[in-house]
Amino acid sequence: MKIHWATRLRGFLRHVSQRLTTVEFSEDNNYYETNTFVDKLKSKCIHFRIFDLLGFFQVIQIKNVDCNIYGSFNRFLSADKPYFIYLENPTALYHYSLDRIKYRLGKKRFKACLEDRNLRYIICMSKACANTFEKINMAVPDHVKLIIIYPLVPTNMWVNEQQIHQKCQNETLECLFCVQGIRFASKGGIETMRAVNRLYDAGVKIHLTVITKISDVNEEILEEIKSYPFITLYDFTFPYSELEQIYANTNILIQATSDESFGLTILEAMKGGCALIGSQMYAIPEMIRDGYNGYLLEPHYWFFDENNIPNPMVWNHRKKTIYSGKISESLVAAISEKLNLLSDRKKLETFCLNSYRMSMCEEFSEEGIVKKWNDVLNDFSNHAINS
Repeated sequence: MKIHWATRLRGFLRHVSQRLTTVEFSEDNNYYETNTFVDKLKSKCIHFRIFDLLGFFQVIQIKNVDCNIYGSFNRFLSADKPYFIYLENPTALYHYSLDRIKYRLGKKRFKACLEDRNLRYIICMSKACANTFEKINMAVPDHVKLIIIYPLVPTNMWVNEQQIHQKCQNETLECLFCVQGIRFASKGGIETMRAVNRLYDAGVKIHLTVITKISDVNEEILEEIKSYPFITLYDFTFPYSELEQIYANTNILIQATSDESFGLTILEAMKGGCALIGSQMYAIPEMIRDGYNGYLLEPHYWFFDENNIPNPMVWNHRKKTIYSGKISESLVAAISEKLNLLSDRKKLETFCLNSYRMSMCEEFSEEGIVKKWNDVLNDFSNHAINS
């Protein structure tokens, strides 16, 4: 079986393509980790109100490609062969615009795409995505299967239980904050720095590694980062193999975000045997069990509500909320409190080991995820034979 990805892909989907050895993937795929200037400009234009009224969303036209099936990330296709969608969030299908399928034209167009007989699977990245798809959008037709497969994050070859024991005995508590620069503030970067500063000023030996796209960071925030002696700042340019080493040497990943649909860095940090501090929002509680492998905190802003439905008061007013630059002192205090608890090396080691072991369970393991993908592809193959 040969698969052609019909869309640009997030870099983590390369891991899937590399490990499904029973199928062949087209070689002309364009993988990316951060968006270009043109991507950002297109994204800004596509959110104009007129497109909500017109019900416009991108449907990718594709045909006459030498393959058996198509794969798509976050987009419907108009295709001449069967296809699946790998989906981050139900609203990603229409550019995250909550009103895009609210009106008659958009609703009619969305229904037609969903009922296309070539669409066979909607594969959700999280339970939060799968459990809210029909609540946010509409009922899935009988011929489309809605399932969950977590992103495939490879086993971190730098990590084992003995290595975790050793890194938890280090004198300095190693923390990590890793995010695209344009979302540094909305993902809790400022609160994270100030929380670590509280422990540093209290005499705790603590260090924070910040990995971000420096050119996208606000100049004022950049100056604050550079003012702290306990921070090492890196640009977001590491190859994945080097990122794995950084995770392996990290004790605690901090992602107290208000702006998240999944949180891939959390899953990567689990593979690296890290304790975790994150927001109790959307898919994050699927990876962080409060008091077991990390701590869940109330976010500064609820981008999704407690039922994982987009919160329009934040979603549609981002400049006044997540992008306002306002600091949550309560979040600073909460992160600081949890970091202080994890400075206890026994607790730290327990949480790190629990993260590592969770990452090896069937739903997150390489073997389990590859099996689920192979089951999907075998179903495509059997359907083709029977038809």
